[in-house]
Order: sequence, then structure tokens, then C-alpha cells
Amino acid sequence: MVNPVVRFEVMGNGRASSLVHFYTELFGWTAAPVVDDVSYFAVDTGTIHGISGGIGTWLRPGNVTFYVQVDDIAATLARAEELGGKALSDPGEVANSTVADVADHEGNVAGLVLRNPRPERSETDGENPVVYFEIQGSNWQLTRDFWAALFGWKVKDFPQYNYSIVPGTEAGITGGIGQSPNGQKLVTVYVQVSDLQAILDRVEHLGGKTVNPVFGLPDVQQFAHFADPDGNIIGLMSSGQQR
Repeated sequence: MVNPVVRFEVMGNGRASSLVHFYTELFGWTAAPVVDDVSYFAVDTGTIHGISGGIGTWLRPGNVTFYVQVDDIAATLARAEELGGKALSDPGEVANSTVADVADHEGNVAGLVLRNPRPERSETDGENPVVYFEIQGSNWQLTRDFWAALFGWKVKDFPQYNYSIVPGTEAGITGGIGQSPNGQKLVTVYVQVSDLQAILDRVEHLGGKTVNPVFGLPDVQQFAHFADPDGNIIGLMSSGQQR
């Protein structure tokens, strides 16, 4: 992948510490504040197989997104405008990284982060890594064409499902671009877990809500979706083959 997905982010509408408590208790992740007012936390999922991330409230309230590593943020923002998208912010410094936000024609938001020769990866092999990202829009082909052209992604199409796979690399995770079943835009990330139902039960206990119960083929791959207490939707996937 020319421009890999290397980071995820979950933004809430309330106190960042409450959202951090939810995710660290749910998945066993660790988090540490990166600014004095504890409105943003760096997250380590504790595994070499996933990507690290952030949880906060002061950048983009009520949103889940992923970050794509690029060599020139200004040029990528300009290219997004040419393709019918929108630059949402100028490049700025957050948690020792240069970042910006971009949206496609339907308002799906992705972050840009300046390429780092030493990507944020844990040195250990823990559980519950973030291993997959997904973008959904009302028109699969238009959504696919925008993101593939913007980042130079070589996607594999499955037109019978209105879905495309974005292959991952050693530097970044695999992802998908598809058509939303209800026509609404959605950007999310998937956490790989060993027991989907146990995690959904834990979600309810911690104040979240099951959005889509476990579905898929038990012997191949299963999925589920939940909403955290701020309404952010996160995917779960079993530890089998990634789709």
C-alpha cells in the first residue's frame, strides 16, 4: 500500500477520561494523556498485529476515523479538493505528529499523518488489536473511486457485494470500502477478538449498546458492531481470516 492506514481515533462528546475507561476496560488497552488538560489520550492496543490510536474530545467530537500516512499533507489535501472532497483542517501538530483531516463527497472523514519512518507499533503480542478499517457510503463505486484515487490504493472489487478490499502491508492494516445498507455514511475500525459475544456482553455492562449482533460464518469469519456510550460505532471481527 503506497499510503498505509497506521492509526485510529475515537472522539467523544463528553469527558475523554470516561471514553478511555470504556475502551481500556473493554479491550485491555492502555492509554496515557498527551496534553495537560487530559482531553486526548494516546492508546496502545498492546500488540504487534494492530495499529495504535487515540481517544479524546477536543479534535473531532463524536467520530471514529483512521489515519493514512502520506509524504505531503498539503498536496494530499489539494488532491482531495480536485476529486470532489474537502480539506477540513490545515496541517497541525497533535501528539508529536503532523496531522490534518479530509472528507470525501459524502462527508466521510479520514485523518492524514505525515510519514514517520518509525510507525507506532507495540513490541508485544497482546490481544484485541485494531486490524481493519471500513468506509461506507450511499454509492460504493463513487466512494471507492475517491479514496483509491486520493491515496493510490489498489483495491480488489467484489461487485456482487458492492464492496472493495484495500490490501494491507507490513506498515498498515487492511480495509474495505462498501455501500451502506441504509444509505448513511460510516467510517469505523474493527477490533479482532476471540469471543465476539463475550465482548458484546461486556459492552452492555460498561454502558455501550449492541448495534449488530454476531453474524457471518462460524467456521470462516464472524462480525458484530457496537456503539460506545457516546454513540461511536466500532466493529468486531473474529480471529479467523480477515475479509
